Amino acid sequence: MMYYSKLKLPFLTARQLLQSRRRLRNSIRRGKEVAESSDLLKQIDDELQSRRDQRFQNASKKTPSLYRGLKDENL
Repeated sequence: MMYYSKLKLPFLTARQLLQSRRRLRNSIRRGKEVAESSDLLKQIDDELQSRRDQRFQNASKKTPSLYRGLKDENL
């Protein structure tokens, strides 16, 4: 499991966050504790988005250039 300083819920895995999001959406749909559930749902969505951004940022570091000796901006 990855720990980042930006993450608010680092102790939950992505799968657990997705499961919790589904449960919260169902809870909101049923009308149970809508205010609390929607606040927690926003927090989970923000957490998933920050993890997604971090994952793409790390993946872009490993992308090789197209042509050796030329920067991608010059193509």
